[in-house]
Amino acid sequence: MKISAFIRNNIQAILQDWEQFAASIQLKSGDMDKKALRAHARHMLEDIADDLDSPRSKNEQAKKSKGRSFEPDSTSAAEDQGLEHLQSDFEINALVGEYRFLRASVIRLLSEYRLQKALELYDLIRFNESLDDQIAGAIGSFFTKREKQNRLLASVLSSSSDNGYILDLDGMFLYANKPMLQILNMSLDELLGKSHIDLSFSTASEIHNNIRKVIKTAKNHSGEVKYTLPSGEGRCFEYVFSPILDNENKVEAVAAMERDVTDRKLSEERDWRHANHDSLTGLPNRRLFLDRLDHDIKYAARTSSSLALLFIDLDHFKQINDLLGHDVGDQLLRQIKERIVPCVRTADTVARLGGDEFTIILLEPGKIEQLVTVANKILNQLALPFSILNETVNISACIGITLLPHNAIEPEHLLKNADQAMYAAKKAGGNRFCFFNIENAEICLNTVRGWSSSSDAGAAA
Repeated sequence: MKISAFIRNNIQAILQDWEQFAASIQLKSGDMDKKALRAHARHMLEDIADDLDSPRSKNEQAKKSKGRSFEPDSTSAAEDQGLEHLQSDFEINALVGEYRFLRASVIRLLSEYRLQKALELYDLIRFNESLDDQIAGAIGSFFTKREKQNRLLASVLSSSSDNGYILDLDGMFLYANKPMLQILNMSLDELLGKSHIDLSFSTASEIHNNIRKVIKTAKNHSGEVKYTLPSGEGRCFEYVFSPILDNENKVEAVAAMERDVTDRKLSEERDWRHANHDSLTGLPNRRLFLDRLDHDIKYAARTSSSLALLFIDLDHFKQINDLLGHDVGDQLLRQIKERIVPCVRTADTVARLGGDEFTIILLEPGKIEQLVTVANKILNQLALPFSILNETVNISACIGITLLPHNAIEPEHLLKNADQAMYAAKKAGGNRFCFFNIENAEICLNTVRGWSSSSDAGAAA
């Protein structure tokens, strides 16, 4: 009796034996269900039986005995099986196991039916050669297709204008596309095996932590990274790290895509600056001033610290505009900003509310004597002559000062108090500063030290 006939006559018994094995590999069989696995086993048996029945020349037999030369374009059941298993994420070990177990099932049933001795040795040899041939075809198609997919993936990544790369579980580069290599000014061989830390990125620690988060959670994570191009130009990129999962849903690598967002960031920055800064002086405008005042008040409350708000208004600025023109007035405002800013610390906020009104937020201003020194310094600087468009311009200012938490704790109350103190200084003759004193329900006036010889100290409602 031929083995091919035995296989066809006993295919159901072989498949029943096969299903017990199929159950043991089901967890690693990707998306293939029990019915699909049984159909594959039947096709393999039928393909082997057909091969055993086909005549072979001496050359073909010699070729078979040395191992089949796999042809990628072949369309045998084994090769179809290899492709279907690849598409269903079937493990290669399970694929080979199917054939090995079929071999064991056929030999076991032959033994049970006491047919092994009735078979010619040549038939057994051909059976094993045919089965090995099927294994080679399935594995060959599996890896040929996988290599093709990898080439296509590499082609897609390389043709993308975005940076693309793959990292191992230690954050080392396994692959990078052409745009990424151009950004780094490196070849792929130079990059492989290196990490962001090895490349000395300024945000390397943050990037490494985000990679660890992706590995730990198996979820996407995004962030930003800045590169310096070989030309010296700085560019900003947004990245997304995505987990690459194996058949057991464990992270085996991390894929990254980066998009250049430099132009968008610059546009957003310009829009934000336009919305929050005075176009004439470049100082924070009323909107940003109020935001910072609110932030600084909350900080002072958390840290039990103090804050001083200074409201500055120029004396007789309208007359300068009317007599010398708005161009001179605009230049004067720019120069006033240049004189006020050096009088305070970099951590303090100098803003222009509009017109000829400026404000200053002083965090932790110290003792009253220190505030008096700052106010005097500002007034003395503004009292110096200005040279503008071949004109000499002289101007003075009044400053109203209020304190947190002594006078008020709300932004609008602080601003109102400072404004009232400034108007009190104007009523007193201008070119001076004034403290708002809520405890005595009065505004205390102080003349400028070093500017006026008088020592007026009075009160104004």
